[in-house]
Amino acid sequence: MSAYTVQITPLAALLSASRLPPPSPCFTSENSSRSSAPPSPPRPLTLPATHYPLSTSAPSAYGLRNCDIASRLEFLIPLLGSYEVLLKTVKRSYRILTSDIEEVIKPNFAQLQECGLTVCDIVKTNPRLLSFNPERIKRYVHRVDMLGVPRCSPAFRMAVCSTNEGSVTARMEFLSRTLGCSMDNILIAVGKRPTILGLSMDNLRRKIEFLVTEVGLKLECIVECLGILRYSLEKRMVPRHSVMEILRARGLMKKGASLYGLIMQGEANFVARYIDTHKDMIHGLADAYNASCFGKMPVVPDSTVKKRHGRRDISCRGFAMFEIWNLLSYMLDNYTCRSALHLADTLLEFSELQQ
Repeated sequence: MSAYTVQITPLAALLSASRLPPPSPCFTSENSSRSSAPPSPPRPLTLPATHYPLSTSAPSAYGLRNCDIASRLEFLIPLLGSYEVLLKTVKRSYRILTSDIEEVIKPNFAQLQECGLTVCDIVKTNPRLLSFNPERIKRYVHRVDMLGVPRCSPAFRMAVCSTNEGSVTARMEFLSRTLGCSMDNILIAVGKRPTILGLSMDNLRRKIEFLVTEVGLKLECIVECLGILRYSLEKRMVPRHSVMEILRARGLMKKGASLYGLIMQGEANFVARYIDTHKDMIHGLADAYNASCFGKMPVVPDSTVKKRHGRRDISCRGFAMFEIWNLLSYMLDNYTCRSALHLADTLLEFSELQQ
């Protein structure tokens, strides 16, 4: 029985190496036996939305149903390096498969490459950029250039990939109004840390309110160290500020220490310097800090918090560590006397009332 031979093209070999299932054959030996007509040319390779892994990776595969992605795969897989990288990229932005190669993806890639961005930079930070209107990318690049960020710096890559159209001016006006400084000063400060422009105004507002009301920083100080706004309020600012207040109340932290210096430190360095060093003096501090970073309220039924003052050794059992932290913070905010003895006496009195 005669059979038709299908020549393996480079694309088919590439798809095979990329673990894609073989496309549905346009003709088989069974089909040839039913008709004596010569075989028609092979149809363009298409990707059924219900069959291939790329379809299931995309949040919306509607655009793939009538889309011939052969040319896209031939361009994107070598560009990104592997089929696995393409899958990860599609999970974040499926439009990279439905966008026009010649009119959209190639011009965008060329523009970003001229700015010093590599394929790895774009894919890791914001792959959606490749599917945007090229004129929109030009506006992004021009906007970041106006901030004075050098194109060769990592900040430029983050600024281009993290800013949203129409939001930069609004955020800068918000910072200028909230921090009480001119737009020129904000422009200089933002140029050093442009990634904060990718944060929402509500996110910025909550962080500024915390730094002013809870930490007691002046607005001028926030402008000088605007990079502090990059860090998470719940996972970094609040937990480290609580540790700083407790250590300062115990006389275990230098007076010149600032929250900015603590927040900028890496996690391992901070824990080694401020948690592990004082874990014998303040039992449960490490557990409370770790739980606070995850937004939890740990209850330590038989924990002991001790402070030795001369010959006096005060212990409080049956406390939730979070309650002790809140109590210490309340006293630091409302009491003029911040000596360790006063804190211990008040804590002991509170413990007796709870029993």
